Amino acid sequence: MQFGQMLLAATKMFYRDKRMLFFSLFIPLVIMSIFGVMDFDKFGTVKLGLVNNQRTEISKRFGQTLEKIKTFQVSQGTEEAEKKALDKGDRDMVLVLPDNFGQFNPRNPQPQNLTLYYNQGRSDRVGAGTMVLEQILSESNFQITKTPRLFNLEKKSVSSQILSYIDFLVPGIAAMMIMQLGIIGVSALITSFKEEGILKRLRATPIQPSIFLFSQVFTRLILLLAQVGVVLVIGIAVFKMHLIGNPLNLVVISILGGIGFLSIGFAISGIAKTRDTAITIAQLIQMPMMFLSGVFFPRESMPEALQKITDYLPLSYLVHAMRELALTNATLLTVQTDVVALAIWAVIGFVLAVKFFRWE
Repeated sequence: MQFGQMLLAATKMFYRDKRMLFFSLFIPLVIMSIFGVMDFDKFGTVKLGLVNNQRTEISKRFGQTLEKIKTFQVSQGTEEAEKKALDKGDRDMVLVLPDNFGQFNPRNPQPQNLTLYYNQGRSDRVGAGTMVLEQILSESNFQITKTPRLFNLEKKSVSSQILSYIDFLVPGIAAMMIMQLGIIGVSALITSFKEEGILKRLRATPIQPSIFLFSQVFTRLILLLAQVGVVLVIGIAVFKMHLIGNPLNLVVISILGGIGFLSIGFAISGIAKTRDTAITIAQLIQMPMMFLSGVFFPRESMPEALQKITDYLPLSYLVHAMRELALTNATLLTVQTDVVALAIWAVIGFVLAVKFFRWE
């Protein structure tokens, strides 16, 4: 009975806090809408997979030439691995060099066929990338043999997952909302309760402190699931997002991430003396993660040293897991590294919350 009453009260308190509603729901939806209407898929580099099995001196130089061109983001691997990446939508094109690449009979040079697999859903990038490849091959013809055309680019269309920028963005926005609701939502509300003496008065009532705290946690877990659902529905209905994975996996990872960020929020509420101080601390924690955890743009575009640092941020794990579970057929076992990391962050947050939380 007490738990039900506290659950209802906690829900009412949240929705009466207009500032928290603004930060935790309205702002993320506005950001998603702004980025959603901007067609970022028309910009950026061409993701090119290069298959170079023999790695002769000539083929190595050719690969180095491709890597120097800003148009391409080159990844080298086996044909199986690169074609699998192409099927998933992680590559725009895959170029397969023949085993005898660049080796010709000087007396009777015969053209060599290079196979180019490409994602038919990204015609703009494929067209630009093909033009650059044709030019490089033409120059290589002349540099190697001083003869007419010796390389033929054999193009093969592949039906890949056609994922857009909005597909990339929506899971990131959902993860960001979980972070904001957990950190700033809890820390600001609980600190204001302390500041106004509400927590002190609650301790004098028959309500057990554990029931009060658990009702706050339970309420926010329900709310964050509702908010994630709203974002996904808007993403699918309005922006035509592709939801490929099992939604139940998203529920589990959202709850796990939410518990971790809620614990951090309770820890901040213990440290901060006033609501404004709590919001300031929460923003200092949130803002770096928001821009460094890959919410809006891939972390691969950041310097390698910064990538290694941000690898360990809780939001980085949540964003990666949300994207994998939403955009592929991945399971929780597939993203077990993220699951374990988020569980560790939840334990760290709980320990900090127990250490710093005060009722007055």
